Amino acid sequence: MTSSKYIDQGWAWVVMVACFVNFFIIYGAIQSLGIFNVVFLERFEESKSLTAWVTSIQFGVTTACAPLASVVCNKVGVRLCMLVGGLIMVTGLVATSFAYSLTHVALSFGIVTGKCGIHLRSIDL
Repeated sequence: MTSSKYIDQGWAWVVMVACFVNFFIIYGAIQSLGIFNVVFLERFEESKSLTAWVTSIQFGVTTACAPLASVVCNKVGVRLCMLVGGLIMVTGLVATSFAYSLTHVALSFGIVTGKCGIHLRSIDL
């Protein structure tokens, strides 16, 4: 059994800070989807209902694929899942920055970023 004097030292604080940063980034991004909606309205000059579908698709895909991400993380490991998910998520965000229509944004931001966001979110569950 571990002595209680070693519980709150060194590596435990690093893990605690890493978990805080993870929650801060993931849930901060989820709560800020409305800001993207305003930017998409100004940039693409589409209707509010059509523009709202982009963030709805992103959140829906993220939520619907969470069980799959849990299985993948259990099979291949958390580190590989985080690495691949993060790289594909960045690819989706970069592709979104080059999009010229709301359809491209729905594909790159809604599906690619949403699908890979689950790899990061499933670690929290």
